[in-house]
Amino acid sequence: MKPTKITLFLFYYFIIIYFIYVALSGIAFPKKSYPSYIINGFFLIYTIYVTLRYVEIKRFMIPMYLFFIYLLILIFFSSDFFNSAQTYIKTLIPALFLPISFTFIKDINQLKKFNKILILFLCLYLINFILTNFFKIGSTPYSRLDSGFSLYVGNVFTEGLNSIAYILVILPLILYLDKKNKKFFIFLGVLALIALLLNLKRISIIAIFSGYFFLVFFSKRKSYFIKSIVPIILLLFILYPFYKEPLQYQFMNRSDRFTEDFYENEGRYIETKLVWDEVFSFNSVQQSFFGKEMFNSAGNYGGGILGERGIHVDYNSLLFGAGIFGLLFYFYYNLIILKYFLRLKKKLPYKDNTINMMNATFIAVFLMSFIISFSGSFGAVTFNTIRSIYLGAILSIFNNIKVKDNLNKNSNLCLEK
Repeated sequence: MKPTKITLFLFYYFIIIYFIYVALSGIAFPKKSYPSYIINGFFLIYTIYVTLRYVEIKRFMIPMYLFFIYLLILIFFSSDFFNSAQTYIKTLIPALFLPISFTFIKDINQLKKFNKILILFLCLYLINFILTNFFKIGSTPYSRLDSGFSLYVGNVFTEGLNSIAYILVILPLILYLDKKNKKFFIFLGVLALIALLLNLKRISIIAIFSGYFFLVFFSKRKSYFIKSIVPIILLLFILYPFYKEPLQYQFMNRSDRFTEDFYENEGRYIETKLVWDEVFSFNSVQQSFFGKEMFNSAGNYGGGILGERGIHVDYNSLLFGAGIFGLLFYFYYNLIILKYFLRLKKKLPYKDNTINMMNATFIAVFLMSFIISFSGSFGAVTFNTIRSIYLGAILSIFNNIKVKDNLNKNSNLCLEK
C-alpha cells in the first residue's frame, strides 16, 4: 500500500519537527506540560499507525518488537507508572522508525531526500546555538561562576550534540552522493563540529572519533574517508583563532573531568558499581533476572545513595530495570539486525563505491550507538531516530538490490526455457 503525502512528510521531517519542539520546550512553554504530552502522544500514535498499516514485518524485526513488548510489561510493575511510561514512549518511537524507514526508503534517491533533512538539521542546530548564546537563553550545563565564561545551549544539549555526532559520521556519504554542494556541506559540518567541541561533552566527541575510525577501518576505500577528513581538519585549524578563547574557558570549566582519577567521583562510575553489585548479589533472583522499576530508577537503586539521580548508562538502566534477561535481550535484538545486514551484504550482486560507502556508514552508525549508550540514550528521541532511519534505509536499499537481482535471474531462467 502506497503511503499518503502527509504520512511521508511526517516521516521525513520528524526529526526537524521534534528538534523544534525540544528547542522550544522550557523556553516557549514549560517542560512536561501539555505540549509535551500532545507531541509525544501524537507521534506514538503515528508510528504505531504506520507500523500496522504500511510495515511488512520481516523476521529480523521480530526480536526488536518482542523486546519492547517485554519492557511494556515491566513498566506496569513500576511504582511510578506515568514516569516509566513517558520514557518508554520516547524510547519506543525512535525504535519503530527503523522498520518504518525500511518500508519508506527504497533507493538512493529517497536516501538523498533524507540526507537533505540532515543538512537542514545542521542549519537549525547552528541557528539555535547562535541565538541562545547571543540572547543568553536557557541553560549553561558546564559553566562555573569563577571562570567568567558561560556557554548557553538553550534547551538543546544531549539531543542536539549526539544528533550532530551521527550526522558528522554520515557526512562523508552525504558528500559522496551530493558532490554539487560538497564545499558548503563541509563548511556547515565544520561549524557544527566547532559548536560540539565548545560544549566539551566527552561522549559526543568520543562518538565522532570512534565513528570515523569505524568508517576507515571497515571501508575498502579508505582513501576517500581520509580525504574527507583532511579538509575538515584544515578548516578547524584555520578557524581556530575564532573559537580558541571560548574553548579554553570551557576546558577550564570542565578541568575536573580531565584529571587522572576523575572517574572516582564520576556519577556513571558510581552508579555502575551500585547497580552491578545489587543485581549480581542475587539477593532477589527474580529482580536479578527480570529487574525492577523499569525507567524509574531515581531513588530506587543502590539503596538511594545517589538520591534522586536517575541511572544514566543504558546498560545499567536495562540491568536494573529489566534484569540480566533484559540486557541480554537488548544485545540479542541488535545482533539480529547486524546479522541481517551482513547476510544482505554478502548476497549483493555487485559492490561498487556507493555500496562500499553505505556498508562502512551502516557499521559506523551501528557501533557508535553503543558508545553513546554509556552516556544514556533511552528517552532521547532525535538522535536515536537518526540512527534508526539511517540503519533502516541502508538495510532496505541492500534488500531491494538483492530482490531485483533475484527477479532478473528468474526472468533470465524463464527466457532460457
